[in-house]
Amino acid sequence: MTSRVLALLLALLPLACREAPRGLVVANGDDVSLLHPQRTASVSDARVLQALHAGLIRLDPATLVPEPGLAERFESAEGGRLWRFWIRPKLQWSDGHPLGAEDVARSWRQMADTSFGSPYANWLKGAVIKVIPANSEHAGGQLEVRFLVPRPSFAEMCAFPALAPVPAHAPAERVGCGPYRLVALKVRDRIVVERNPFYWDAAQVEIAAIDFLTVE
Repeated sequence: MTSRVLALLLALLPLACREAPRGLVVANGDDVSLLHPQRTASVSDARVLQALHAGLIRLDPATLVPEPGLAERFESAEGGRLWRFWIRPKLQWSDGHPLGAEDVARSWRQMADTSFGSPYANWLKGAVIKVIPANSEHAGGQLEVRFLVPRPSFAEMCAFPALAPVPAHAPAERVGCGPYRLVALKVRDRIVVERNPFYWDAAQVEIAAIDFLTVE
């Protein structure tokens, strides 16, 4: 056996030892470094976070036009300085705990706090965040955000994981509100996620599981 063949076999050995994937396989690049949507700016992290965390808005996969997500309705006024979101009723985190407008407001205030160290803190710089509690007219509550300067693209920004709500009762690395929930994290191997039964639109999630493989 030549040294070149031996080197090739040794390089392929880790791949041969991998367990069989459970569903869709994604070659995700380097090991995920931080599964907190407000703290990481890594592309590899962001791919996984998009599965685990959902925003008030999501983008149509064909047109990239903003459409309702955790918010069943949204609107802007005053040239993009004021944004209103009507939160869906009976939302839940991936562990079954209830999720409401107050959770979104708390998450956004945390991200905007410069002492928290989020690389996205300036997205909400100077913003005044107001919660209108749930009532008989709207069971999910309402969120208002007023900016000092116009933010005409804030709807698209709300589709990014950084502006997804994060839980106060559990680590954001483990619990989210996206279409999938974390099953396994193996360093230098993979991250496995499976369909989240508590996701508001779970009936439309067709892929049962995703394997995000570490591929260097």
